[in-house]
Amino acid sequence: MANKKKIILIGPPATGKTTITKVFFQKANPIKLLDTSLEPTRGVNSNIFLLFNSQLGIFDLAGQENKNWFLKDRDVFDQSHVITCVFDINNSSEKIISFLVKIIKIKKELNSLLNCKIIIFLHKIDTVKSSYLSEKIKIIKNYLKSNYTNNGISIKIFGTSITREYFYNTFQIFLDIINSIYQEDFIPISKTEFEDLKQEIIIIIKCELYVKYKVEHLSYKFNLDINKLNYHLERLEKLGMIEYLSFKNFIRLTQRCEYLKTGLKKEINKAELNKEDKGIELFYTFLNLNEIHLNLD
Repeated sequence: MANKKKIILIGPPATGKTTITKVFFQKANPIKLLDTSLEPTRGVNSNIFLLFNSQLGIFDLAGQENKNWFLKDRDVFDQSHVITCVFDINNSSEKIISFLVKIIKIKKELNSLLNCKIIIFLHKIDTVKSSYLSEKIKIIKNYLKSNYTNNGISIKIFGTSITREYFYNTFQIFLDIINSIYQEDFIPISKTEFEDLKQEIIIIIKCELYVKYKVEHLSYKFNLDINKLNYHLERLEKLGMIEYLSFKNFIRLTQRCEYLKTGLKKEINKAELNKEDKGIELFYTFLNLNEIHLNLD
């Protein structure tokens, strides 16, 4: 397939790059990953997805091998659309800036990165006060402004976390990143699809965590015939929002869904229709994201 998109995740060791990939692209349960220490990445963890008739590659680079990525293995960055630098919010400003300087140098020197975007994730913001995050962002922005204003370097900085309070916002950040590189390839949401997505959001908003729902009863609850309900439930399962029980006769929300609901409900409660549309766009994009399992034999 000729049309390929590429997102790199790079940063110091143990900043959460692999966890971010698993949670937002592979539907992992954030609660389990918060309680589990993952083995460090070795080399490159690559996940390839089909999205809107394009291949989207997510490449998680081992933090222990950053010296190689910056020197002899720089070709790993070739043809990247986005380089996402993931830092622990508790990393020093000096360490973050030193790392960024190396990334900017690579962007300048590799011709294929002319239009590549550099994004900064200050991750695990649940561990600090908002004032600390604001101050760190200010320090980084001031450095970039002083040293790269006239070099065409524009870098966006986001505070991120996989915890409940920040989960939905971080998911939306990934949606915005994907949208930024799929501007011409994005397939608009049809009226029928919009209504289907709206119904699916209604289902998860009105269902409660830890409650086991009989599918037949949900059909009455949402005034949907059983075939239409199962269509919606299968799509929600694909998003990692529900799990089937007892031979698909029952369902319940996943903990991942509860994390997403926390942010989604806040936006819907603001009574801003465009915010609800944002949730629909999130569901639409990630419903169309299909992992490709390559046969390496």
